[in-house]
Amino acid sequence: MRLIFLVLLVFLSGCVGNEKSDNEIGLGINQEIRGEQEKQKAPKKDDYLKVALNYSYRLNGEVSLRPLKEGSKLHSGDDYTIEFTPKQDCHVYIFQYDSSDPLFTLFPLDRNYFKGEADWEKNRNPVKAGQTYFVPGKGKYFTLDENTGDETIHVLVSKEELQLQELEKEYEDLLESRPKSDKLGNDEQKNLLKCETSLCFESRTFKHLD
Repeated sequence: MRLIFLVLLVFLSGCVGNEKSDNEIGLGINQEIRGEQEKQKAPKKDDYLKVALNYSYRLNGEVSLRPLKEGSKLHSGDDYTIEFTPKQDCHVYIFQYDSSDPLFTLFPLDRNYFKGEADWEKNRNPVKAGQTYFVPGKGKYFTLDENTGDETIHVLVSKEELQLQELEKEYEDLLESRPKSDKLGNDEQKNLLKCETSLCFESRTFKHLD
């Protein structure tokens, strides 16, 4: 009888040990599943929003263009332009804070700005992957007025269409409240803007002198 009791005790101990191992195995499987789910949530590099972007300007009376960099010094009468090429179909909105403080839209411009339907079609959303866009238009430029001070250009890239009028009204609040993860990464060497989220921002400030 004592021998049978010892055998049963050993058997039950083994069962408890196996049950513990099963729990540990189950926990490991759950951790692996969660790990795979996290990987699936994280965007792949190919899914990042990417826009090749160039800011340029030319001095008053000159023809050749120069790169418009952060902190560049321009003067009243100088011209500037923006060129971008999206890597995916998306929506691009470009605004500028004038030195006199109002916010105005650079892209997309109002239809009345363009003489022909073809020009307007090239300056509206959604923008197409691989197509190069010129702001305010190919061979056209914005010209600085007499209001001197800091000028800031804001570029917003979105996977979804946004209401332009609402953006203009709430853009300042939107800039203040944006999460850090929504900022566009700016690769200066490649002039490539990229981000991991569906709504991204980029800005460029230059000096407007007399």
